[in-house]
Amino acid sequence: MKSKIVVLVGIAICTMLLMSPALASNADTLEIYGNANEDDTIDMRDLTCVKLIFFGKKPETELADAKYDGKINPLDFIQIKLIIVRKENELTFVDTTGKTITLEYPIERIAVLNAAAGAVITALGAEDKVVGATEQVLTLPETAKAFEDVPSLGTIMHPCLETTIEVDPQVVFAFAACPGARGVATKFADDLAYYDIPMAFFSFLPDMDTIRSDTMAMGWLFNEQEKAEEYVDFFEKQYDIIEERTKDLSPDEKKQVYMENLDYMVAYYMYQMITIAGGSDIAADVVTPARHVKVAPEWVVKQNPEIILSRNMPVMTYLGHGKTDEEAAQGILEDIKSRPGWSEIDAVKKDKVYLFSLEMATLRAPIGVIYMSKMFYPARFGDVNPDEILREYLDHFYGIEEIPEGILIYPYPW
Repeated sequence: MKSKIVVLVGIAICTMLLMSPALASNADTLEIYGNANEDDTIDMRDLTCVKLIFFGKKPETELADAKYDGKINPLDFIQIKLIIVRKENELTFVDTTGKTITLEYPIERIAVLNAAAGAVITALGAEDKVVGATEQVLTLPETAKAFEDVPSLGTIMHPCLETTIEVDPQVVFAFAACPGARGVATKFADDLAYYDIPMAFFSFLPDMDTIRSDTMAMGWLFNEQEKAEEYVDFFEKQYDIIEERTKDLSPDEKKQVYMENLDYMVAYYMYQMITIAGGSDIAADVVTPARHVKVAPEWVVKQNPEIILSRNMPVMTYLGHGKTDEEAAQGILEDIKSRPGWSEIDAVKKDKVYLFSLEMATLRAPIGVIYMSKMFYPARFGDVNPDEILREYLDHFYGIEEIPEGILIYPYPW
């Protein structure tokens, strides 16, 4: 199995959610080598562009080196021609973390640690390429039927090296947005490197730039560009509505929100979710992409949030699809509201404390953003039905006509 992995110089672990340097000026750039003019596709314009670069008529671009051999020459002309007609023998792309990966093409065998990646692969109709996946991938409603015969590779926090080697993937797809899972995957990648199995990181959440760049890259990897564009358009439409209805909010009008990943732990991607939904995260000056940050209980009380969202460990245990114990959910809610000093927080006084399931807060974060926007501003989103949007998403991309049973948010906000 031929593969080469190169970490781009200057990319630090703390910028995992940022674009690679070559693409920082344009969020719509397709991060695949051969995209010489750095737009959102690879076509004859790229062939023209790379020829002009070769003859010194245009400055060199990062992605013009289609063969990824460190120089611009006629081999890049040939590679771009092959990519256009999808006859290339290898393809080089940049993942969410800025890592450059070259794979033999076509890609036929993938191991998936990332539930969001599994959902996108299924939406693209490429589920037959998956030869192994973690339990989070195998049990998500979007992927459960498609992957019912796929071997389990353990969990996202404890992937099994032996089984991964046995299924012999060309590449492993891991999750970039969560520092904990990313750290586990990074160590796992070191083990896999010994067996010449590369790892690529994707997030697919929660901002539109990441959704687009990750999904379109995946679309090109599987030659399903039109389906990828359709998936992106679905969320772009919803995000545009949220932006239009919240853009005129003054800082004083924005809801002050506290969202925890675990007890008193705040996360960068949750800050992004709150911001996209039109709220103001009380931890905006605390969070970092590099790691989750623990805040002091008294600090939360002092910030006095108007809305509290929790996805702590008990929530992950008792909420989600297939979990219907409302008594357990109520007990978790009461435990949170009865934390020392929390009786003085406005969110607690006004019953604006909610439990957010793993599906809503992480695995399906873009959908979670849609729910959050209406929770924050019900009057501005009176005509928006998040349940109907979730049903449309499940039905259109996965053929699931009704939302599977389970507690996704507690208490239900409307």
